[in-house]
Amino acid sequence: MYHINLAFVQFLNGLNLFDIVQDLSVHAMLVKYQLSWAFLVLHPVLVYLPYQLDLQFHNHEHNVNQLVMQKVHSY
Repeated sequence: MYHINLAFVQFLNGLNLFDIVQDLSVHAMLVKYQLSWAFLVLHPVLVYLPYQLDLQFHNHEHNVNQLVMQKVHSY
């Protein structure tokens, strides 16, 4: 039993928890950095795209209305 505990303690010492925590925090910082970059890149697209779609829809609507008015006036 004692031998197993000793091996376990040596295993924990070998792991060096401080390094693991440091690696995790560095990883978290990198992920946060990548997410902020993704946001910066995608934000203009996410703002511009609905605007363009809305514009196209309104243009289409306007064209349809004009066609309807032409038909109405032609009768």
